[in-house]
Amino acid sequence: MIKIFIIFQAKNSSKLSQNNLENIITYIINKKIPRFPVEFSDLKKMNIELKKSKNVINNLKILWATNDFNILKEELLNKIK
Repeated sequence: MIKIFIIFQAKNSSKLSQNNLENIITYIINKKIPRFPVEFSDLKKMNIELKKSKNVINNLKILWATNDFNILKEELLNKIK
């Protein structure tokens, strides 16, 4: 999850100065990231193939992270219907 956050921050920052990088690292260290609400079993119940599940989970994690980890499980699952 931290990898996703770092990539997101890097892509959305036109210029990463030393100070910005230090602020990002401090933010990551102090940020309490909740447990990702969607599990593979949720996708299995939706008849999503195991081969596609990993990709679906990764895309949902990106969406969840870019929304500051505030999207509920039901909302995330609705995004894949």
